[in-house]
Amino acid sequence: MGEADVLEAVARAVGRARDTAAVADLVEALGLAGKAPATRVMADAGKGGAAELIYADFAEEGLSWCFRVPHEAGAPAAVLEDVWCFAEGVEGYSRCRHERLLPPLAAKDVVNAHGEPAKKGGGGPAGPIFIEYHGYAGVGGLNATIEFVAETWDDADSPIRSVVFWKARGEEET
Repeated sequence: MGEADVLEAVARAVGRARDTAAVADLVEALGLAGKAPATRVMADAGKGGAAELIYADFAEEGLSWCFRVPHEAGAPAAVLEDVWCFAEGVEGYSRCRHERLLPPLAAKDVVNAHGEPAKKGGGGPAGPIFIEYHGYAGVGGLNATIEFVAETWDDADSPIRSVVFWKARGEEET
């Protein structure tokens, strides 16, 4: 699978159960086969503890995956909730080498390439600025939150700090 297919592999895997072919294909597309991630488990605060979140961190690859493990009877064992891609040095990660996931663009270039975002936020005491796209890069159902280094909207040349790919609740396909 070539670099051009990486974004599509993310789109197919997000929202799917951990043991599906789509997630296995993503492991292959990202070159993670045989690599053991560091893992951490947290309660899903947004659901009142009705689920656990398992993070699979591939720090040397600049990637982190979040699996949601629901506690409801009959629910899948773990669903890939989102995929995080980091710039060099962010939270101890190396730079994600997949430019389709973490393009080497400044804030203004992202907006020029993808148009006005669905949402903007952050800045000042709220931390780094971010923008959010629904149907990112023309890939249906895949959403992206792009966080920049800057903490003010005055810096149009701010580089990307991280990108998170996700699907809205109800769009998951276990």
